[in-house]
Amino acid sequence: MYKIQSAISSVQEDSFNNTNFKHASSIEIGNHKPQDQNLLRMSLMASVNVRQMQMQQINQQAVQTQEIIEEVQVDFEGMQNIDYRLAQSVITQNAESETIEADIAQQSKILQSGLLQCKQPDSYSGWIQKKSKSLFSSYKNKFCVFHDGILCIYENEERKRANVVLNFHLFNFKYFSNKQNNIVTEFGLKCEDNENVFQFKGQYANDWFYVIKNCIDTYRLQPKLQYYIRPFEDYYKKRLIHNQQFLEMAQTGDILLFQGKHISCKAQRMVTRSQYDHVAMILKYTNGSIYVLEATGTFGVGIFEWKHMIGKQWYELYNKVVYRQLEIQRTTDFLLKIEQFTKDNLGKAYSLTVKKLITDKSVMIASSEKNTYFCSQLIAQAYKKTGILQTELSATQFWPGSFSNEKQDLILTNAKLSDEYLIGFNM
Repeated sequence: MYKIQSAISSVQEDSFNNTNFKHASSIEIGNHKPQDQNLLRMSLMASVNVRQMQMQQINQQAVQTQEIIEEVQVDFEGMQNIDYRLAQSVITQNAESETIEADIAQQSKILQSGLLQCKQPDSYSGWIQKKSKSLFSSYKNKFCVFHDGILCIYENEERKRANVVLNFHLFNFKYFSNKQNNIVTEFGLKCEDNENVFQFKGQYANDWFYVIKNCIDTYRLQPKLQYYIRPFEDYYKKRLIHNQQFLEMAQTGDILLFQGKHISCKAQRMVTRSQYDHVAMILKYTNGSIYVLEATGTFGVGIFEWKHMIGKQWYELYNKVVYRQLEIQRTTDFLLKIEQFTKDNLGKAYSLTVKKLITDKSVMIASSEKNTYFCSQLIAQAYKKTGILQTELSATQFWPGSFSNEKQDLILTNAKLSDEYLIGFNM
């Protein structure tokens, strides 16, 4: 993290020695035993199967319509067509099964390679004066954070929720500036096809302007998306990112929050008074593959590869999927603890009981309950194992909403969760 400190230079807050950045697997990663590989295979298969069943439920009406059409065709085309359809169905199922087996075998190799330890991306933070729409004050001091091509503007350094989020990789921004003695004293930003103009000035305006200008210019020369999207109403309040941005931003330990469409999901949100009914954690491996660690009622503790969220359109199961970065120095020790926690708990059963809900402290958990998890308990326990969640409060006392920025249940040590970013899948 850089803090804008002068009109000439910016100073890095947490310096990193590049020689220290190695894959965790190259330092100390134990080999997975055959039974561990079986757990990985079972978990991957289970995650695919459960979401396929959920997708089938959503598309049930369309499937039934197709079956009626096929039955009518059979009546007209005769028995030979029925035999052919059945044979073709078996061939298709066998091919799909072989494809899944090959895919899972490849994924098992990835999971054994170790978690990726990468350099923390450059980010900048500091105060700047932003022009207000208020009639009583033309400019107000705001605390800004810039990272991954996104400028977040907050009321103060607590950074609870950004009032304005400008995504320079998603929307087409233009910039302009005023200079005195070749130093930028004031600058503005305007998104194409939108009338809103964001104006800034102050002691560090020159630093901020060139950080943003360099981001916009560099991205135009080397775009990662094929197009910018047109701004919609209040686009700067939505904290929206593209899936491609998510793939580049995501690191081990980051959080995903889900708002499901099923009626049981809605009931849970009413009880817990939260927008979210499910939480999971990201695992990023040495080849860049992204997996998601979660606990579900159907298959317990498991993992799935993020690419299936897009390829199999699993995002259709949710009203929204929200991403939060874990701001932490990802040391080898941190990654090894996450990896060991995943290995130790993969395949454990799902359980949400009254006994768990009334358990206040970790030491009170019965031994029979220690081998089971519900979704938010799993993630809270993972954070406790790494040492960033230091509390006597039992992991069972955390709900999915505890990991959102709508509540302040989560107090982390030497770490912080970023603002919430809505992942846009259909853009």
